[in-house]
Amino acid sequence: MNTTPDSIELIRLGTGAQYLSVIVLGRHTPGVLPLHDMLRAEIVIETGIGTLRLKTTIAPSDIDAWESAIDALAEDEPVSWLGNRCPEIQIGPGDGSGFWHATVSDPAQSGAIVQIPITIDVDESRARLTAVQQAYPREVVSTSPGSYEWRPTRQDGTPQ
Repeated sequence: MNTTPDSIELIRLGTGAQYLSVIVLGRHTPGVLPLHDMLRAEIVIETGIGTLRLKTTIAPSDIDAWESAIDALAEDEPVSWLGNRCPEIQIGPGDGSGFWHATVSDPAQSGAIVQIPITIDVDESRARLTAVQQAYPREVVSTSPGSYEWRPTRQDGTPQ
């Protein structure tokens, strides 16, 4: 996995000179209840002729959506991730041909749209997801709209 001591690679699609990677860099605002579980991340697209890096944030709901996306990819279904904001990642076509591509579009900030051929290892994708979930467990719970509190912890200090 492509990581530094403070980062974890959530997504790695493709091989060699062309790949898409999403690297979790840490918590967005640690210790601040409404934002504590938000993660800072960087989307890296390596095309073989250049590298594009896009900063983004990942919400707990995005982690859940990626887990569902992995299940869809395992069924040879195309997916869209982070589609409710920029940048967006689309993976397809999922037509059974064995040829997949990833498209990253960021029209609002950089204006970039990049598409590369990829390979997908579903088991590896699940392992990466689990690593992020273990490194950054959800520690905040919303008790009502706009109201948050720390999630109760077990005796070993892990969130319940």
